[in-house]
Amino acid sequence: MSLRRISTIIRRDIEIMLNLKWKMVETFYFPATMTVIWGFFILWSQEMAFEGAFVLLTVNMFWSFAYQSQSGTNQQIMEDRWTETFRQVVTTPLKAHEYLIGKSFIGVLFSLLSFIFVIVIAYVFFDYTLFLNNWVYFLVFVSIVLITSTAISILVSSLITILGNEYAFISWTTTQLFILFSAPFFPVEVYPFVIRKISEFIPYTWVFESIRMLVDSGYVLPSMLSRGLVLSLVFLGISIPVYSKSYKLARKNGRLVKIW
Repeated sequence: MSLRRISTIIRRDIEIMLNLKWKMVETFYFPATMTVIWGFFILWSQEMAFEGAFVLLTVNMFWSFAYQSQSGTNQQIMEDRWTETFRQVVTTPLKAHEYLIGKSFIGVLFSLLSFIFVIVIAYVFFDYTLFLNNWVYFLVFVSIVLITSTAISILVSSLITILGNEYAFISWTTTQLFILFSAPFFPVEVYPFVIRKISEFIPYTWVFESIRMLVDSGYVLPSMLSRGLVLSLVFLGISIPVYSKSYKLARKNGRLVKIW
């Protein structure tokens, strides 16, 4: 693995991101406007259900963060394929895992910047201070979401590599499906038995459960955090060999050429 090659692709993508105005809009505008909408909802509902409104705002912030972390990486990869830049990348000494690390780094970097931007907006305009007194919990939440979203983006890239660019739509629909099974706004007990069992193995579930417990009682069970963290690492551990295998398979059966 060459850090020089990885840093080269990271610098290239940062330059592209900074030069594309719509990328900046996508990274900051949509998360910010959603936070403002939910922030005003909190102001309106303070007298009725203050805790519930705080849960909605916090969950929405992490929902947006999860989506941005996963889709950002996959969109970076798909743009290379749509613009035929991927052909140039494949013909360089850059290895598949180095390319993936570079793209994942960009996805993580800009999703973190977007999340920090949203937190600042919520703090300045809506006196959102939950993270100040519970910053350790928030760091764990962020870690679980980042690791899980990165793992999902790697799995999605693997699928598109095998299936072809016509399946690019899964790059912006997959996280939504995982969030659906994670019961973001309500306890998992609401779900039927089968869905409930599936949700127990999704790391996002334990982030949302922890957020609700934190707002309601002021603390989070360590077992919930550890389970979410372990599951996120399992996701990541599965995704990396799957990506390597899919890349080799696509090269062997000629699918890699068709991606160009």
